Order: sequence, then structure tokens, then C-alpha cells
Amino acid sequence: MGSRNYLSLAKLNRGCSADWSGVGGSYGNYGILATYDAEYRSDVSDSRRGAFPLMQFISFLAIVYFSWILLHESLHYFSCIIPGDRASVLSMLPTPAITCDAMHSRTAVDAFLYSMSPYIAAVLVLLVFSGVRNRFVRLIPYTAFFDLQYNLFFTSLFGGRFGGRENDALSLLEQLNASSPSYPIFRPFFVLSIIFLVGSSLLVFYSGYRHDLTRSRNKRFFSVAVAFYALFYAASLAALYLP
Repeated sequence: MGSRNYLSLAKLNRGCSADWSGVGGSYGNYGILATYDAEYRSDVSDSRRGAFPLMQFISFLAIVYFSWILLHESLHYFSCIIPGDRASVLSMLPTPAITCDAMHSRTAVDAFLYSMSPYIAAVLVLLVFSGVRNRFVRLIPYTAFFDLQYNLFFTSLFGGRFGGRENDALSLLEQLNASSPSYPIFRPFFVLSIIFLVGSSLLVFYSGYRHDLTRSRNKRFFSVAVAFYALFYAASLAALYLP
């Protein structure tokens, strides 16, 4: 039935009430049906808004993801060139990667900032965006969280190698081992720092974002986001580590 020909329950009841008024009766309660009709229209409108194209959401999710990867590598780049070293592009596929050409000459603090700056930023993003309710904006801390967990935790469990390149955590420890005479002193501190970044991100994500998958009215979208990241990183692990 077209919208122009649509007759609301409230109007229908009012017309019937007028027709029956001559016999001393009233066909129902106009106030109750008016309320019901308004709620029905609201539900229809919400359902139409809720039918946001899934592919459009996934496309936006992919844009957020690759934008975060660019930010991740930019932090590596600037933390390399600011102390005076030279950064270069190591690879562009499947995602961009930056290497610092003079890592052997860096101090322990410089090496730590070069390797861990994207993950320090990720924890800060999780904290800053935890109070934001917009579902699209909340994809930013989701991306930061999964990027940190994948690069620092999951790949470390699998040995940390990306086609011959080690992940940031193991790479940091090996660089310090090769370049710093005081490496035995710094090693416990850096290992604990990496564990702290992984653990604090888990804690912040659980406290600030767990309701997105349970009580949020947009939990379907957040479930799609989690599935997207899980499938993407699972495929990445399979491509990198399986023969």
C-alpha cells in the first residue's frame, strides 16, 4: 500500500467513532490507538534506518583499517627521522612497512620509541574514544586494539616473523641485543613494557567496549567489525606462517 493511500489506525478509529456516535457508541479508544500508531510508525522508521547497507559499513571499516595502518607506519617513520636517522620503505604489500636504516646506532630509548610508538598511540586512542557513542567513530579504537593485539601478541606467539621480518616486539629486543652494551639492563624493562601495553589494551577494551557486543543497539555492526578483523588477521597469519 502506497504512503499516500496509507490511513493510520488513529485516523481510522476517529472516522469509525464519528460514524458510530449517532448510536451512542464509540469504536475503540482514539488516544490508545493514536499512541500505538505513533509507535508503529517509529518502529518502521527505525527498522529502515537499521537496514544500513552492510557492504557500505564494511567499506567504511576497511577505510578506517588502512588509515590506521598508514598512521602506524607514519609513527615509525617520524620516530626514526626525528633523532636524525634515515627511514625507508621496506615494502608496500600487503600493507606499508617502514624500516629505520641506522637502528644499530640508536640508543635504547630511541629504539623503544621507534618500535612501540604505534602501540602507545593505540592505548591512548582506546582511552580517548571509550566515551564516544557514534558507532562509526568507535571503529577507530577497535582498529587500534586489534592492530596492537595482532602485532605485539599473536605474531609473537607464532614466532613474530613476517616473511623473514620479525614483529616490532621481537625486532626491538634483537636490535637492542646487537647494538646496546647495556642490553641486559634494559631487557626486563622493555619486556615488561610490552606486556604492559598488551595487558592495558585488553583491560581498557574490556572496560570501555565490551557492552558493544552485548547491550548496544548497534551490536550487529560491532559484531561485523570483530568478524572482519578476526578473519583478516587469521588470513594474514595463515599466509605468513603456513607453507
